[in-house]
Amino acid sequence: LDANTIIVLSCSAGWSCFTRNYPDKKVLQVTEDIGLVITDADREIFKVVMPYKGHESELGKEYRTNTGEPLVGKKIKLRCTA
Repeated sequence: LDANTIIVLSCSAGWSCFTRNYPDKKVLQVTEDIGLVITDADREIFKVVMPYKGHESELGKEYRTNTGEPLVGKKIKLRCTA
């Protein structure tokens, strides 16, 4: 890799993989984990089912994969409770 800085657009686990694989590079984490999600790969959507502290208002919300676009209406039929 012919660069000195890597900007990682992934969750913290992905960022951690980059820091281990490129220890000589500056690896920037520019995203924030909001919680655990389930995904529907066929429809390219995900639903927040267990938000992390500080993101409790995200419980049950659904988004378009790769864009984060909020979806209107429930596409994944799963009830989420705190």
